[in-house]
Amino acid sequence: MRAILILVLLCVGCDEAARDESAESETVVETTSNAETTPDVAPEPATPTPPAAETTAGFIEAKVDGELKRFEYLPAGENTAAANGTFLEARATADRNERFELSLVHLDVREMDFPTTIRSNVRAMKMAGMNYWDAEGTGHPVVFNDDSFECQSLEDLLLRCTFSGTAHPNRGGPVEITDGRLEVQLTTNEVRDRFIEATSGAAGRAPGN
Repeated sequence: MRAILILVLLCVGCDEAARDESAESETVVETTSNAETTPDVAPEPATPTPPAAETTAGFIEAKVDGELKRFEYLPAGENTAAANGTFLEARATADRNERFELSLVHLDVREMDFPTTIRSNVRAMKMAGMNYWDAEGTGHPVVFNDDSFECQSLEDLLLRCTFSGTAHPNRGGPVEITDGRLEVQLTTNEVRDRFIEATSGAAGRAPGN
């Protein structure tokens, strides 16, 4: 009788061991199957942001007391049409201070009809002027109060103008700026324009305005 019980227990143990081995085998097969059917997905490479242009095309030239100055290095960020005005700058080279600067404060050339004469209007807070900076750092400012600054066209943001005037530097007597001419590819920035318009609108709605 005891021998029969021992045989029964051994058979039960064999059955349980067989079931355990079968379960482990199925688990291994399933894991292997999942590994084989799941492909490795490589992350998509990030699209690089193109760098902003450092310069724009064009030139500004004029005679300064009869000597022709022509500058063709135009920093893109300094030659721009914006909601608060139009600003221009041309240098001899990137690392030289000699340059022409023109500032049309509160005068956005994108809103003008051409040809047109541009002049300062203090009451309307619109200022039009230029400055020639020589190699020694002396400024020669000119304010356009008459018809001496005229723009012929603006096509695809390419601005063409002529100008002249009498400069009154801090040192020395008057300096004549003649035969001035510019042809500049302007840059723009929609985000900046929206910010300027939003802040200008808020200032206009402020109490007391």
